[in-house]
Amino acid sequence: MDLELSEWCATDGKSIKGTVQNYSSYNQNFVSIVSVFACKRGLVVGMEKFENQLKSEIQVVQELITALGLEGVVLSFDSLHCQKKLAK
Repeated sequence: MDLELSEWCATDGKSIKGTVQNYSSYNQNFVSIVSVFACKRGLVVGMEKFENQLKSEIQVVQELITALGLEGVVLSFDSLHCQKKLAK
């Protein structure tokens, strides 16, 4: 992806309520979407769908950013991604 240096990109995941299986169970399965949004351009530059029982949002975000080849951009994440074990 060819974004300007210092471009701000917001990442976030959202669950799709209508896809919940076993709604009353502790072991629910549902589909979520993760997107990377370039704020200056007002454009979604990447999006990925996943099932919560197969992958985690953390894993999908890391794979998506790698696949997009984002360099020199500022990324923002929600608190889910603020874990010590992720810091490198």
